[in-house]
Amino acid sequence: MSTDLTGTAPNWTPPARALFEDCLALAARFAGLWQTPAPRGDDVLREQLASVLGIDVDTLTITAGVRAAALTYARTERRLAVERPTFPGVVHTLRAAGAEVTLHDWADLPDTSPDTAIWLTSPFRNPDGRSLSDSERATLARLAAAGRRVIVNGAYRWFGEHRGVPGADHLGSLHKIAGHGARLGWVISPDFFDRATAELIGTPPSPVWQRSWGLFLRRGGLDLLIEETAAPALSAAAAFHERLSVPASGAPHVLLTLRAGISEESALAYLADRCFRLNPGADFFGAAPAVRASFAGADAPAGRRLGDVVANADLVISGLVGAP
Repeated sequence: MSTDLTGTAPNWTPPARALFEDCLALAARFAGLWQTPAPRGDDVLREQLASVLGIDVDTLTITAGVRAAALTYARTERRLAVERPTFPGVVHTLRAAGAEVTLHDWADLPDTSPDTAIWLTSPFRNPDGRSLSDSERATLARLAAAGRRVIVNGAYRWFGEHRGVPGADHLGSLHKIAGHGARLGWVISPDFFDRATAELIGTPPSPVWQRSWGLFLRRGGLDLLIEETAAPALSAAAAFHERLSVPASGAPHVLLTLRAGISEESALAYLADRCFRLNPGADFFGAAPAVRASFAGADAPAGRRLGDVVANADLVISGLVGAP
């Protein structure tokens, strides 16, 4: 049986599903939610998220996810310098919405044009698992203080410590621990709501759906999702790194670089013959030649088995990218 390490969607357990069903049924009985728009987001959900995130609720705006927020940044910023390597979804959204997007290594982002917004992911950038260092955070904070728009995608914050960038806009979502069906995200920014009116008229989730999530968080649902989704993935990643005797980045995914002359196709075939499905680096901007393993949906034994395969594949895989 093949082990899928391509980034499977979280699989809710019966207790989490039962709790959410109760919250959804209760939310549907709030008559006002069917009648009154909530452009900034449902009050119960915003209050619960603000408590979890440790922020001022007045800086929080609910969106349908990171790519929904990207529509506003594409319209208002027009030019964005985006990290590489990166998952291409946000880049495609920004470009489709009319923004000029250039790709840069983290070290080069501060040197891009001052009229260009900076977009990056931390912690645990996909695909290589990198997180901003203290010095990188300080550099970005100085740029933000000088008036530069800095946007930090924190979608993976549920997998470990999240350290923000002072003065930056911070994006988040529940998709990584609840699946894309959650269709729920947010932006932490003092002025995003005012700038996003055009998109917030029609793109946010239904107020009834938002209230369901607010009640779910109030009743401990977030802890359930983290325990059921994030914890096993991190155990699998830790077991993989331990088998190879290399430090873990703390991320639920890893990028494996390939030796010169080894194609992604041959590496993937090698791994498939040993019952593992991974992503090619070509699926990500700036990652090839490599293969990526996502430990979402996996467990520690699976991570250890992949470690065994990698350890014995000296001619195929040379090492890790994104160690702290």
